[in-house]
Amino acid sequence: MAEAPQEGPKLSDLFEEIWKIFNFVDTCDEPLADDKVQDKIYFGVQKCEKAVHMTNELSLFSDNESLDEVASSELKYMLLPALLGFFTYQTTRAERLPLVKKARLFFTDYLRLCKNYEVTDIDVGSVDEDGEDSAANMSLAAPRGMDLKAMASTRQSKIEQFRKKKEMEKRMKELHELMEKETVEEEIKREYYTTMLKQWVSRCMEEIDSINTEIPILEHMARMKAEQKKHPNEHKNEHPPKKQLKPVRPFILTKDMVQKQVFGAGYPAVPTYTIEEFYEQKLADGTFHPPTSGIGNMSLQDRAANPEVAAVEEEKYMTEEERKVETDDPEELQRKREHDDWKDDHRRGWGNRKNML
Repeated sequence: MAEAPQEGPKLSDLFEEIWKIFNFVDTCDEPLADDKVQDKIYFGVQKCEKAVHMTNELSLFSDNESLDEVASSELKYMLLPALLGFFTYQTTRAERLPLVKKARLFFTDYLRLCKNYEVTDIDVGSVDEDGEDSAANMSLAAPRGMDLKAMASTRQSKIEQFRKKKEMEKRMKELHELMEKETVEEEIKREYYTTMLKQWVSRCMEEIDSINTEIPILEHMARMKAEQKKHPNEHKNEHPPKKQLKPVRPFILTKDMVQKQVFGAGYPAVPTYTIEEFYEQKLADGTFHPPTSGIGNMSLQDRAANPEVAAVEEEKYMTEEERKVETDDPEELQRKREHDDWKDDHRRGWGNRKNML
């Protein structure tokens, strides 16, 4: 009598392991190329392939049945092609171009499965075995040469998709909390998995759109590498090295001319002026003049340094101005008349109008 074959892991247990790996990769903060992350992704690919093989052997899904005919506990297994596409797209240990084309095939397989079960009405078209688009192009990106009306329609469609995505995320969060309870109703389970399938439809569309943008770049890079291998000497002198500019020598203020002649202007060990020292010397030799406030004989610096004295000076100034006005001081009257005459001959806004005509 032949021995019965040993049973392997159950499909439900295998899916739980796959889902844990997905959550780790999707939420981890470590770099994607990190060995630990890539090891997880490798195991995710292996387990997904095994789970897909098991679902095919069990014939869980077919083209001639509807979503209502699928048991609630089996709805989650429809995600396996999408999860396999996710892990394949995140792999960095192989050549990039074949990987992204393979990932696109898995994503489109998932969308086609959801279309058959009427989870979505999106028709992604057919894809060749080599990963190339057939005549029924599945590209989700907007074609070139679109008119303004079509662009506005596409923009409105994206806004509507974004709104639905946010609503699904909110509902998914509520359903997830209900699924955590000890007893869950069958309707809640079914809505939870159905909403999850719709979420992944949106995610797969985004991933395919990203892949369709990445593939032409990767193909161009592959062509450039092939050209360089064929003609290695033609590309050597395309970008001649740039001339290195001499570094700018720093300029500092030295104490006197003798110090500059001995040490040079940029010698780092030479004591330099502070701004206050430089300003004080320029005041002493008469190069600079302290700015005045127009009130008394105090400069602006003196007023800032002695606010109490400045207040007294200001009060004296205002008192003197009032006295001149009340007594009709002849000098003050003459000054105002001259100022009025000057304003008659110099209208406001005149001044230097060079290059303004």
